[in-house]
Amino acid sequence: MNQDLTFVMSFFRDTGHMVRNVKTVRAFNPNSDHKWILIDNSSGADLSTLENEKPIVYKGADEKYLNAFFLKKASLANATALNFGITKSNTRFICVMDPDFFVVYPNWIEAVLGYMDSAGVGILSAPYHPIWYEKAHRATGHFMVIDTDIIPASMVNFAPSEKQYDSRRRVPPHWLGKRRKLRRAYDCGSQIEELFGSNMEYLVPIYDKKLNPRVGKLDSVLDLILPRELRLTYTEYPSMSANLSGILALVENYFWHGCPFALHLRRYGQGLIGGNVNQMDIDIEKALEQVYMGYKNILEAK
Repeated sequence: MNQDLTFVMSFFRDTGHMVRNVKTVRAFNPNSDHKWILIDNSSGADLSTLENEKPIVYKGADEKYLNAFFLKKASLANATALNFGITKSNTRFICVMDPDFFVVYPNWIEAVLGYMDSAGVGILSAPYHPIWYEKAHRATGHFMVIDTDIIPASMVNFAPSEKQYDSRRRVPPHWLGKRRKLRRAYDCGSQIEELFGSNMEYLVPIYDKKLNPRVGKLDSVLDLILPRELRLTYTEYPSMSANLSGILALVENYFWHGCPFALHLRRYGQGLIGGNVNQMDIDIEKALEQVYMGYKNILEAK
């Protein structure tokens, strides 16, 4: 089943992480015969180190012509690139993944595809991490594996739900402060969730509430007494609590079936909230190498 998978990845000025991710997928799946479709939304990238993977590379949208159509506002440029990449895929399984979303589970391609095939799961997705309380949905384009035998590729659309633009939506009162934004934003993955939610399963995010830079002490206290629908720290889907440090405290972490599965730098979002993006970039290479060494005997077994 490893040969029946195509990765679709859209990148913009983050070539370094994209290259690192392609190599990480190979390191943790040494016997897989998957394919790569890369959509370059920047001014060109040096992919000479990926020759062995034989990626198919397409030029993406040129934002200087499209900014006037608010593509950045709702990630439509990225969604358009992903939708295009899916039309170029011809395998049963498609994996859409951010350049800085690193899966660190040994031989995960075989494990995930085998599970989805046996369990009849149409989509496995990473949900939004709990700190992004604005999001009104779980499904994301950060990481999503699609079985096109169950979910027709022609119906997969990463553009945001039309609810994002519905002017009839009631606007919460200003006195709610940041809680006005709770679960109101629809982004990449929201349309897919609306159509195929009953055929989807999710990774489980690991969450250290003490390290949430977006929730202050007063907000944490208020969350103890406010109803669930007004809590900044409440999610309607499972998450795991843990005390995190080092690189794990800087990135977004995910488990799958009770095991550590992925590290997501989410550089753009972390930059918006004051995260130490430069430190993440420095630490991730060492972290990936450390995890690989831990699984080395398994990954190199004949």
